[in-house]
Amino acid sequence: MGYETDVYVLAPANTALTGGTWYFPATATYYFAGSDFDKGVIRLAISAAGGAGTACAVALQSSPDGGTTWYPDSASIASTNTPGYQTNTTAVGTAVTHLEFSLTVFPGNLFRLGVLVTGGTTVVLVSAAGEFSKRVPDNS
Repeated sequence: MGYETDVYVLAPANTALTGGTWYFPATATYYFAGSDFDKGVIRLAISAAGGAGTACAVALQSSPDGGTTWYPDSASIASTNTPGYQTNTTAVGTAVTHLEFSLTVFPGNLFRLGVLVTGGTTVVLVSAAGEFSKRVPDNS
């Protein structure tokens, strides 16, 4: 057995995020599917605009009905017991800051990224990508 890694763009480049409000990409272009993932990394590049952000949180939402409804909802994500939720307390300045989040829980089979900025007023999500791995049989 070995690992196969799939790479996805999780949000449009240069998206402005308002501090204190969860951002979820609204179009299917930025969703990804795969119930057999068992680990992954989400990498964000962000920069401040209108005030430094003091922390960033990410979460994965899953949809059982092809993207019509998403779970957990934004209020529930704030619980640190919710699978797929992580925070990063790296300060964000006017230069681009790179944040990395490791994941080991993938509930469901259709996912989208959620990003929450705490502190500051606005940050720009320069890029958001995910690398997700699953076990596959080798060819030997």
